[in-house]
Amino acid sequence: MNSRLGMRKQAAIIFDFDGTVTIGHGPVRAYAQAIPKHPLANAAAFADQVEAALTDIDGLKSPYRDGYHAVADLAIAQGIETEELSRAYLASRQLLGTDHAPVEMPRKLPALLAAIAPHAWVVLATNAPEVGIEKLLERWRIREYFDQMSFNTKKPAGLSSLIEELNSQRILAIGDIAENDLVPAAELGAHTLLVTPHHTLDDAFEDIIAWAQQGE
Repeated sequence: MNSRLGMRKQAAIIFDFDGTVTIGHGPVRAYAQAIPKHPLANAAAFADQVEAALTDIDGLKSPYRDGYHAVADLAIAQGIETEELSRAYLASRQLLGTDHAPVEMPRKLPALLAAIAPHAWVVLATNAPEVGIEKLLERWRIREYFDQMSFNTKKPAGLSSLIEELNSQRILAIGDIAENDLVPAAELGAHTLLVTPHHTLDDAFEDIIAWAQQGE
């Protein structure tokens, strides 16, 4: 572990979780379905609006940061209180990776993590709670590659704090929401990589490995 800690000073790669390490709208749909129907002004319309928002997100033409933002905004517009949203969100996270909230990992992710592990300190930083995440990573047999995990990170400000605590000479931040996952890192001099439904970790596979190996 001492050698791993020493590596932290040299280079660190920070991965977001939802939309980056995981792919698919299953958890977002579970969130929408966990919202109680009786306070909604029009439950059927809400379901249709969520699906339309997810389609726009996939097409990179949505005003929402991600699916969770879309669900919350659409639900509030239909009369849902923030307390009910919080309960629905936590309930949906309990289902992460199950048939009720399915997700996939990028096909090359295990190989990517194995390739960068000898060269960089590997961090997972997410605004989500821990619920279901470590269990999913263990099932996918990739938990071992993460040297550090940060839950409830409170990005964007929390990402800045995390980067300052890492104190690494070189940092690469990877995520799907620029304002949360990339902008705070770039402001501190880190390199950044935006992933989208059309440019996943699989597409950036060689570039990430090349970054990890730079300077050796």
